[in-house]
Amino acid sequence: MGYDLYYRKPSEGDEGYFRFGAFSMGFYVELMADLGMAFEDDPWPEFPELPDGLDWSAVSAVRHPEDNAKDLAALSEENKAAATAYLAEIDKTLKAHAADTPGIPVHKFSTNDGWIVLPAEAEAAVRAWDGLCEKRGTEAMVAEITEKLGGDRAEYWLRWVEYLRGAVQHDGFEVH
Repeated sequence: MGYDLYYRKPSEGDEGYFRFGAFSMGFYVELMADLGMAFEDDPWPEFPELPDGLDWSAVSAVRHPEDNAKDLAALSEENKAAATAYLAEIDKTLKAHAADTPGIPVHKFSTNDGWIVLPAEAEAAVRAWDGLCEKRGTEAMVAEITEKLGGDRAEYWLRWVEYLRGAVQHDGFEVH
């Protein structure tokens, strides 16, 4: 399984969509951490627990009403409100970040739970990359990326940096 990274729904066009394979993601995240573009933020924010009396089908029905019309219609107003509040808590967790954003929190790339990389996090990562290119030279940085990732991955890396640059202008992106 891969991680789909997008700041626009893929159905709206694929220019806002970026894909890493599950195995290659680790190499890119490790490299971002080595370059100061990402950081460990242990402990991660904890997901809120499902409230008593609410099940995942109710949450799914509220989150995706277009796919669950029958389940949604069967829910009480109380359960709809509880599911809506729970989804708001999850959204808050998925967007959580440190006040001082030195880059992208590494945990946001570790699962496909829909972590949201905020524009400030993407901007900090790009700023770190741009600073290294200014200091060491872009050619030297691309050579370093080629050495660390191998082969044609340096070109993909540069596309990744451009994707991050675009995410700054598009409210960040989700990791799936």
